[in-house]
Amino acid sequence: MATLHVTELRGLGLAEDGSVLALPADFVTSQAVSFSGTHGESNAFNDATDMLYVVAGGPCSILLGTAPVATTGGCFLASSQAIFISVPPGAKYKISAVTDTL
Repeated sequence: MATLHVTELRGLGLAEDGSVLALPADFVTSQAVSFSGTHGESNAFNDATDMLYVVAGGPCSILLGTAPVATTGGCFLASSQAIFISVPPGAKYKISAVTDTL
């Protein structure tokens, strides 16, 4: 069993000059999602969350949505890989992960 570490952030937007996307600086909350050959699913994201910082504790495929069920062959993350993902605030999205290999 492995863990997908999900940090919820808020404040995604344009830089003051409107030309550059600014990464959020405000921490909302974090979740640890356990997964294996059977998908694991997070709780719904906070209404203020508009970006996720996701770190894979093992090789996996992920899926986002209101009722996601990750399957092998999806969006692959290698073990220890970290990514930022933009999400619509207030949409009650969740993230799902399942063990996968290349």
